[in-house]
Amino acid sequence: MVVGTASGFAIVGMLLGAAIARFIPSYYREMFNAVDDPSFEPLSVGLGLGLTQGIFCGLVVGCAVVVSVAIALRRK
Repeated sequence: MVVGTASGFAIVGMLLGAAIARFIPSYYREMFNAVDDPSFEPLSVGLGLGLTQGIFCGLVVGCAVVVSVAIALRRK
């Protein structure tokens, strides 16, 4: 359950990060103070941030689900 949610959230996070980088590249440039830096790649940043934040959120949600199910089954 935990690995599945982490994987799913990682994929969704990467897609969202890539979409932001593709359609609003100035967002990442502003956030990292790299407005005039020609070597800054918003797509790489978006993919990386989406992946790491997605995995983290997926781990939290997966652990919460596992703990909730364990508590619910313990009471029966």
